[in-house]
Amino acid sequence: MNEVLKKRENLFREMLAISGRQVEFCRGEELESADLSGLMELVNRRQLLMDEIDRLNASLTPEQTAVGDGRYSTYNPARDEELVKMMEAIGRNDETCRQLLQKSAGRLSVLIKQARNHRQASEAYQEKSVYDAWFIDKKR
Repeated sequence: MNEVLKKRENLFREMLAISGRQVEFCRGEELESADLSGLMELVNRRQLLMDEIDRLNASLTPEQTAVGDGRYSTYNPARDEELVKMMEAIGRNDETCRQLLQKSAGRLSVLIKQARNHRQASEAYQEKSVYDAWFIDKKR
């Protein structure tokens, strides 16, 4: 059991590191570009870690695990202070990343509206070309 718990703790440490990199990505210049492949790569890596943690948790599902002398001891992850702290830190990083992405989406929305307005203004002041495509229905 200790081996499984240590492996799971290491997976949570790795997930915490990845969530930190996600926040850095969201704060960086990469977010301003249209290429979000770096963020998606981090999200996919985290999903793999979560799947592995779920698999490890499934091996711990019996509410009671045998202790060396045959007695039973309940394992409760909420009592593992270090694990709880890592989970809380991951949650804070996720919230920060969500807020940064939300701000970025708001800025993108403003840019789209501005581009739409500029296009409409441009079309209003330009002459229509005689070479514009027309569809003439000759069957009627």
